[in-house]
Amino acid sequence: MPTRVVLCGVPALEKATSGHVEACEWRIPQQGAAAVHALGLKRRLLVSKEFMAELLRRRETQLDDVRRAAASGQVRGLEALVREPGQDGLRPGSLIVAFEGDGRVGGSLAVAAELSDDALEMCVGSTSDAAALLEELEGQPQLEELLRAPAAAAEPEGDADLPAEDGAEPHAASPHEPDA
Repeated sequence: MPTRVVLCGVPALEKATSGHVEACEWRIPQQGAAAVHALGLKRRLLVSKEFMAELLRRRETQLDDVRRAAASGQVRGLEALVREPGQDGLRPGSLIVAFEGDGRVGGSLAVAAELSDDALEMCVGSTSDAAALLEELEGQPQLEELLRAPAAAAEPEGDADLPAEDGAEPHAASPHEPDA
């Protein structure tokens, strides 16, 4: 007997609740960012690992910073976001910001974002969601780092807490013992 599946997959687009007049009325939710990126969405920025990490920490950056990063080679794809011919600036709306590592650097990460007239803002939900994405980007710490002993604490001065010289614990005189 065949199984009927009513709904499966991830949401790729959702109706935007607010937005710029020139922006599309649909937005990309974070749940569907990786799937939409894999399908080859043209409204995307390909960024360096350093740029993505900083963006996830700050969750927003000014467009001037994005343009400087593009000039230095940390961001590619701004030309796909240009407004219609004859208009200046970038077209506002939803897009994907993606890091694609090579064999040496590691995997990839796609994050949903919104472009306004003056800023690029991540659409990742809560701060803990952004922290989880940042951990995914940076990876788990190396085993040596996990096993490294913590720095030795400073030794207390004086010998109040030191055991007796013969290795026995110091103790107070018993009321049954004679005084020496």
